[in-house]
Amino acid sequence: AAVGLALLGLLIARSRRHPEPLIELSLFRYRSFSSCNLAVAFYAMAFPSAVLLNSLMLQSLWGCSILATGAALTPSPLLATITSIIGGRCADRYGHRWLIGIGSLLLAVTPVLYLLLLGETPHVWDRFVPISLLAGLGTGMSIASWFSASVSDVGPARFGVANATLRTVMQVFYGIGVS
Repeated sequence: AAVGLALLGLLIARSRRHPEPLIELSLFRYRSFSSCNLAVAFYAMAFPSAVLLNSLMLQSLWGCSILATGAALTPSPLLATITSIIGGRCADRYGHRWLIGIGSLLLAVTPVLYLLLLGETPHVWDRFVPISLLAGLGTGMSIASWFSASVSDVGPARFGVANATLRTVMQVFYGIGVS
């Protein structure tokens, strides 16, 4: 962790003075870009650990087979896929703020509902899957909108760099979340 933080500091210092930096720090002056990066960092830390915990709960605590676990985990990402397509169109028409806000709220409520409504007794299809569908809905509403909102104030010439930066932030924080 210490070496990683030191290397992060080195990356930032080098990006400040290099003529073609790996990370264009000036992009973070855009509020939409910096806030979306922060939101994606928090999302990315929580997402892989939630998937892992859900899988472990279904298999280890509730005794589900791998096939049953896969079946229970599948509806949420399918709903996220469909929702992100519809959500993208809604964001273009009505703006990103409400979509991201509602999606983030659903993502925050999901673990609370797991905590309150799930226990040692298996409730795969009557509780777990319906609650996980809220997470799928929240993911579909927020993740695609974060990516489009992050570049909304960035000029078209810098879309690629901005998108690559956001995806890099996401991957780094996925790694932190898994660890």
